[in-house]
Amino acid sequence: MTTSALALLETLSAVAERKNPEGRFRTVLAECLELEGEDGELQAVLYLYKLTARVRDDIEVAEINSDNKRKLKGYLTAFNGILSLSQMTQTIGKLKETLLKPDHLTQLTWIHMALDGKVNRYDGNSEVKDLISSIDEIREAVADSSLPSDLKKALLRRLTELRSAVDHFRFYGIEGLEDTLSMLVGDVLTKYTQEQIKENPQVFGGISKTVKSALRWIYLAKNAVRGSRELVEEVPKAFEAIENLTKM
Repeated sequence: MTTSALALLETLSAVAERKNPEGRFRTVLAECLELEGEDGELQAVLYLYKLTARVRDDIEVAEINSDNKRKLKGYLTAFNGILSLSQMTQTIGKLKETLLKPDHLTQLTWIHMALDGKVNRYDGNSEVKDLISSIDEIREAVADSSLPSDLKKALLRRLTELRSAVDHFRFYGIEGLEDTLSMLVGDVLTKYTQEQIKENPQVFGGISKTVKSALRWIYLAKNAVRGSRELVEEVPKAFEAIENLTKM
């Protein structure tokens, strides 16, 4: 568990530590977040905007007395330039006098301490490596399986999409993971015969376990909200038949 304020602090601190005073903020931000490609900077800016907005919203809903809440909101005003997008093209050197000023970053620590235990977020970092490793193993199993070529390609495409959603969880959010997971589950339950599932236990047994792990992640990340609970309860029931076949 973490807080939105701590996540924002860690992100901005990583940017501030870069020895590149002439670099544009959004460019260095994308580098720190390891976002590449034509839309890397856009994704980085969007992530930072959403994260700052989340801190603001978490302060609002936290069970904190009005005086302390007012103080926390005051601390966050130092980062209004993120919400207005007015500082995204400024240089790191210039922003070290404003947005990235040590005193301002320290204020995020105070916000984190106030939110911790009241409005925590599930970051899922400990599960990311395990899920990606499992997905990679399944992709190898698919490549070596007895499935027809067209079904191999379709399944590999879904698994690649799921891997990307897991790997970029903090940028695209839980919704992106849910969507790709639902498409994978839908394909497995409708496109593959019982005989194909039975003949490829490593593929479909692995998918079953990975789906359940991802669903648990979604459940925790969404704090067991209604939509997530339905997904967690219903999909494993559907996969019981698949698991039984792979064990025969």
